[in-house]
Amino acid sequence: PTPVSALIHSATMVAAGIFLLGQYPMLFTESVQEIAGYTGLITALLAGWNALSQTKIKRLLAWSTMSQLGLMVMTSAWHNNTAAGLHLMFHGIAKAGLFLIAGTLLLTGHNHTQQNETTPELTTPDFGKSLSRTGSVSLLIVAASLTGLPLTTGFISKENIASGLSGIELAGFILINFLTLLYLSRLLWYIKPWSDFKLRALFKKGDFSPAILALASLWISFSINPGGGKNYFNIDVNAGNTGAHLSLGFLVAGILLIAFLWKRDFFSKLDFYTPGFYPEKYYHQFFTSTILRITRATTYTDSSIIDGIAHKKAYALVMFSHLTTFLDHYVIGFLMSLPALVGKTAARIFRAPLSGQISS
Repeated sequence: PTPVSALIHSATMVAAGIFLLGQYPMLFTESVQEIAGYTGLITALLAGWNALSQTKIKRLLAWSTMSQLGLMVMTSAWHNNTAAGLHLMFHGIAKAGLFLIAGTLLLTGHNHTQQNETTPELTTPDFGKSLSRTGSVSLLIVAASLTGLPLTTGFISKENIASGLSGIELAGFILINFLTLLYLSRLLWYIKPWSDFKLRALFKKGDFSPAILALASLWISFSINPGGGKNYFNIDVNAGNTGAHLSLGFLVAGILLIAFLWKRDFFSKLDFYTPGFYPEKYYHQFFTSTILRITRATTYTDSSIIDGIAHKKAYALVMFSHLTTFLDHYVIGFLMSLPALVGKTAARIFRAPLSGQISS
């Protein structure tokens, strides 16, 4: 069910590892943190890339969660746990809203197709027509927050992350953010929540929770300052340095590029230009198949050679025991009983004349 997806992708699945990294830094040495940082960077880039080609909305959002999770791991390992925790909170709010809105869209599609809930795809005609005006505005706000646009909480957390990065780390963050902007723009391209806006219903059943989450995704829910400096929670937010300014500059450039691509219907064929890359496919080819071949070889060696030798040895021992039994019973036993047999026969012969009978 989509509400369960909203919970898992906003809190349960995401929070565990980030909480471990943040609360128990003494468990992770400097070299382990470096490995964790690169693991998070690669995960975020790979998942963001895979989100570009998804045609089912929940799969796109699931890959988005993986990408943001990688960003949090990278931040916690390389920068500071406060920034990672801040993005964990704001991402959870926005992602829960996106999944609940996805539930509204899929439920409508399910009612139309009378098939399972994941059957409707983004490419289905009029996929986003069922959204109300409240749902449409909520979708735009939570998507903007996840992208990190100004006046949203996502902007505060992402600029806080960028303020502590430099060099390859900052370049990786900017690329992750660009992929986020790209796959969410593709999502909006298919849903088009602004089309026929005035003809849509003002409010529908299921809009209440996404609307609350959309309000929580606005900057005012965290701080009066749109940059998030002084806030209601006394959380230290570091923003405004060179890294944050570069991130914001590239975000603006990315928006301009998105606007350019939008005019040329680029998003309708984006999945063709960005085929998914799934490591498990290659893992199966190179690792699983190799392990299976080794397993078959060792199984054959064990069953045919080692077991064969053991079985032949057992067969030889059984045959030898049969032979010794035969020798013991028929040869040695006969030789041992031969004197008694001779004595018995001789006694029978010599006893007969001494019986006192004339005939004998």
